[in-house]
Amino acid sequence: MIDHAMANHRIDEDRVFVTGISAGGAMTVAMAAAYPEVFDGAVALAGVPYGAATDIPSGMLAMGGNVTLSPEAWGDKVRRQNPAFSGPYPRMAVMHGADDNIVKIVNAGEIVKQWTNVWGIDAVTSATQTNFNGNPKVKRTHWDQNGKKAVVRYDIGGLGHAIPVDPGTGPRQGGETAAFAKDVDFHSTWWAAEFFGIVR
Repeated sequence: MIDHAMANHRIDEDRVFVTGISAGGAMTVAMAAAYPEVFDGAVALAGVPYGAATDIPSGMLAMGGNVTLSPEAWGDKVRRQNPAFSGPYPRMAVMHGADDNIVKIVNAGEIVKQWTNVWGIDAVTSATQTNFNGNPKVKRTHWDQNGKKAVVRYDIGGLGHAIPVDPGTGPRQGGETAAFAKDVDFHSTWWAAEFFGIVR
């Protein structure tokens, strides 16, 4: 699909991104791992690390936060997927609800371990902002390399298994509440676009 769009439209091949939630969050991480040459950045909402599961039973274990590995073991899963790739890997942002009972927030930390490892960053070294953007529900942690945010994690309090939105017309606002979208004063789509570098 991306190759078709590239061939038929004026698209900057250095500005291709992927994002998704839940199964789509897991697919986002998988796409970044399988096609690192295609994507500049990825944003996974309520996802799991690449290689966390190979079938339904192991998928359920992963969703429950029961699959934890070392950063090196997670990183090796990505590197083995595409051994000829020499980098750089896509930048990765993770957004996860602290109250998610479907895909446990443990997975956010495991994705961070995986992608800091493929970027060659020490997962212990980070910069954390509590009360992010004036929102006490949101904590942002990021790991930088060469002056840019390579891996970013958003922990969102009061959010279960849903897309975080901030309905309104003000700056950095948007989205509507729905069955799988909750108003937590955090417009995830805007912050994904900010991570991708397409809004400021």
